[in-house]
Amino acid sequence: KLLKAELAEIRYQYNELESLIDSIDASVATIRFSPDGIVEAVNDNFLAVIGYDKSEVIGQHHKIFCDSDYVKSSEYKGFWEDLRQGKKKRARLNVLLKLKTR
Repeated sequence: KLLKAELAEIRYQYNELESLIDSIDASVATIRFSPDGIVEAVNDNFLAVIGYDKSEVIGQHHKIFCDSDYVKSSEYKGFWEDLRQGKKKRARLNVLLKLKTR
């Protein structure tokens, strides 16, 4: 019985976390990268902000969103090196938006 109760609690906690993630995804622009800066996932909110289609960003490096001078900088290289080492980073980046013509 104890194991069954523990399993039920773990399932409940899992469902709560999944609901929280779904809520964040529905209300915040999010993007996920590999440790090397490759775009692994984006949500529709992020795509709406930057003006790209999902097929244009998945598998691309983060640098497609940045000014070329910044990409060449030691600050940018250090940013990704720190992330690869597991250091938490908080940064405000100027992202290049794609202009769509209709």
